[in-house]
Amino acid sequence: MPQSLPDTTPPKRRFRWPTGMPQLAALLLVLLVDSLVAPHFWQVVLQDGRLFGSPIDILNRAAPVALLAIGMTLVIATGGIDLSVGAVMAIAGATTAAMTVAG
Repeated sequence: MPQSLPDTTPPKRRFRWPTGMPQLAALLLVLLVDSLVAPHFWQVVLQDGRLFGSPIDILNRAAPVALLAIGMTLVIATGGIDLSVGAVMAIAGATTAAMTVAG
């Protein structure tokens, strides 16, 4: 059986974008377009001791989702992942909403 020579060419280096780069680029593009469409997009105003503005609204609306994401991350990290976790969170949210409306 003939012996083949080992391949001595160096391996080609390929540039790889970090994981999550397309999502980050899309977010930056959306923020850039919003800044161009609405010139006062980043403006935050203090009125009667409260903050108002687009960034504040975004943070207020993202806070509940962020809390759920942190909780789910802890569940996954501790190995307690279960398919019923999402259903339990949905039922808890619906119950809380019903109790809030009922007073």
